[in-house]
Order: sequence, then structure tokens, then C-alpha cells
Amino acid sequence: MKRRPVLALLLVAGGCHDYDQAYRDCVDAGFCQPADGGSSASGGGSATGGGGASGGGSATGGGSATGGGSSAGGGSATGGGGSATGGGSATGGGSATGGGSATGGGGSATGGGSGTGGGTSSDGGAPSFCPATAITSHSNHSCAIYQDGGAACWGRNQFNQLGTDTTDGGSSPPLWLSTSHQFSSLAVGLDFTCGIESGNVLCWGLCDAGQCGPGAPPMQTLANASSFVVSADALATSNATACALLHDGGVSCWGSMFGPAPVHVAFDGGADIITGGSNHFCAEVSSSGANRVQCFGDNSLGQLGNDGGSASGVQTVFLGPLQPHALAAGGDHTCMLVGDNTAWCWGANSFSELGDATNTTRRTPVQMMSTPVGAFGLSAGTFDTCVLETNDAWCVGRNDHGECGDSTSGLTDIFVMVQFDGRPIAIAEGADYTCGLLTDGGIACTGDNSFTQLGGGSALGQETVPVAVLCPQ
Repeated sequence: MKRRPVLALLLVAGGCHDYDQAYRDCVDAGFCQPADGGSSASGGGSATGGGGASGGGSATGGGSATGGGSSAGGGSATGGGGSATGGGSATGGGSATGGGSATGGGGSATGGGSGTGGGTSSDGGAPSFCPATAITSHSNHSCAIYQDGGAACWGRNQFNQLGTDTTDGGSSPPLWLSTSHQFSSLAVGLDFTCGIESGNVLCWGLCDAGQCGPGAPPMQTLANASSFVVSADALATSNATACALLHDGGVSCWGSMFGPAPVHVAFDGGADIITGGSNHFCAEVSSSGANRVQCFGDNSLGQLGNDGGSASGVQTVFLGPLQPHALAAGGDHTCMLVGDNTAWCWGANSFSELGDATNTTRRTPVQMMSTPVGAFGLSAGTFDTCVLETNDAWCVGRNDHGECGDSTSGLTDIFVMVQFDGRPIAIAEGADYTCGLLTDGGIACTGDNSFTQLGGGSALGQETVPVAVLCPQ
């Protein structure tokens, strides 16, 4: 199945499209700028964050990741591990899918121009600059894939979710994953992480609800993880559930909602984007030349977008004439970009995360007010939503910990600009924090830092403007 490139972040981040091409298209359109020397990083697409208690979002080496993420206070946790579903969206070579936003959730972000490389520090320690091509964030930890092919994670590590054989309160700067693995895509859940290596899926961390696949113990390290899904292009995660988007457009899921053995989810067509929220998943599917959004899972707050209809099985979102090309789920809401690059959202809205200047739950899509001109990607967090446009990222919703990165804290029901020191091309959102991937490959994060999830070596607490993530060690 041919996946179309799009100029969008999914997410959290993005989808299952060709992200190298998506990034080149983005550069050609003037939305993105190549790194020094004019060469784009392998990756290149947009990503969308995802967030919520579990954050979410897969990162893909070649494309954007999609975020998503389960809600931290918003969605109920199940299976002892978290919400039945949720998580960041993922997609075929990139974020949630294709070029779409992801997210999810938690999101993860991807893509990006390559940096100028980075030499070692004067004392012979870690490099002073290490360009990344993809990022993914969830509840309280994040991971990134770097231009040199390595991958690293930072933040909370209570259950080996950073891939190490030790558990602790957190790690900053990032810690390299084993060099014996070369991941093309990563996705983080509440307390676990999954990666794709040569089409095969491996998961590690907390595994008590089946989120690490068949035969996994209640907790395991990366070194002990075994692959159990083949032909995977991208991943979507939640608190304790994960889904893989396959080469043929199929979707297989496992974890608290399905059990440890992967289960095929039957959408009405091949999936181009898959993204997860706290207790629901949504996919963009192609059938008979048209794109539709279909969702499954919890519908108590309108997450399935079918006007409060059935929550049984796969449901079709009421889109009318709208044609989506980016999709991001986070917490208990979902957002999409459509053909004219306006954003539409549905689901929970307690903190104005739908961007319509109200706190009214919406059970069918409603248009965001004042979508930034030139929007090409979006990300959904637990209680906030971010949109990427030509030069900046803009966020709306809860900002209690500075996760909107505008130097303030507190709810905002209008878009505010994230004060990145550079041009963001992908966003990944965790629980109360937001990370951005910049055109030079740098990563910066803002918001809650209780578990060193900002990765910048700053003191525990919070930051209201983005701080640079340090190079792995």
C-alpha cells in the first residue's frame, strides 16, 4: 500500500507516510528549512506530541512520531498499567501516520533537518551537540533517535523503561540504548517503551498488563526483550496498550485492552495514520478514494466523534465533507488538520484543549478558533493541543507547569507561542511537559521536571520556557 507524503505532524506526532519525502516537500513549500549545508535529516516529517498522564507518541527514525497519550487524571487506568488504550499515534515510517500528526500521545515527534554535527566537549566528555531525527514523549519519559543511528531515553526509570538494567527516579541527561539495536521507530507508554528494528517490535519496562507482548515477565529490560510482531512500520502507545501499523496498512494491538497476544483491528480500509488517546484510538483510513477517521475505545466524553453513539467496535467520526491529512489524539480528545489546514477537534474540553474558547465537551468535530496560518502539523497532550506552523509552535489548553512554554503558567484558552530558541518542526508531549525537535536537530523541552523529563540537567521543579536537552551519555 502506497502511503502519501503530507506536510503535517501527526502526531505526535505523524503517520505512516514517507517522511524523507514529506520533509523534502515541507522544505520545498517553505514550511521547513534544511539544516546547515542544505541536507535534511533522515526523518523529516512532522510529529505530534501526545501527552496526558502517559504522554504517548511514537518516534520514527525516518519520520515524525505521533504523540498521544493517556490522560493523567483524565482517563481511567486499567489493567494495573494504565488506561486500556491511548498513547501516541504512530505511523508507517513516521508519526502517527504518513505525515499526519501523531501523537500521541503522546506524543512523539519526528523528522527534522540534520544538524551540523557536533564535536566532543573540551573535557572529552559527551558531545556538545548531537542532532536528532525523531523524538517521542509520554507520561514522564522521552526517547529520541539520533542522526548517527543511535537512540537514547531520559526521564523516569522506575520500571526499566529507559532500557537500562537499573531502576531509579530518573535520568538526565539521556542514556544511550544498547548499541546492539538500531531502531527505526520508538514509542513510549506510561512506564514502558517499544521500538521497531528491521520491522520487528520489541518492548521493555513495565509489562504487567501485556504491553510488552507474549511471554514477557511483569518487568523487563531491553536486553531481555524478544520481538513478537513483524512487518511493522510504526507504533502507537498508551498507558498499557500499544498498536503497530503494518506494511500492508493493517493494525495489530496488544496490552491491557487486548491481552499480550497481538490482535488485528478491522478498520474499513487500510490505515494511513493511527493515534491513541487515554482510552481510545483513532485512525485515518483510505477507502474508495476518500479518507475517513475511525475510532474505537472509550466514548464517555465523545472521544469517538460519533455524536455520542455506540462505543462498541470501530466507529466512524462524523466528518461531513472534511478530508483529514493529519491526526493526533491525547488524553480524551482528538484533533485533525483538513485540506485547508484548519484544525478540528472533538472529545473532552475541560481546559479548552479543543481550542474553541469554551470548556464544553464536543462529541463531533468542532473547528479550532484562529488556527495559525500555515499550519502543517499538530499534537495533542493530556489537556492541551499544539499546532505547528511555518516558523513556530502554538499551544492552547492547560499550562499549569509551563508546558505551553510561553514563560507563563496557568490555563490559556487562546493559542500562545512556545518560545523555542529555533524553528520547531516536530512536537512530542508528555504529562505536563512538551518537547520540540528543531530544524538543526536540537531538542528542547518545557514544563514539569519532577522526574528530569526535560533532559536538560536543570533542577527538579518546572520550566516555563524550553531548555535544551543534553547529549546522551
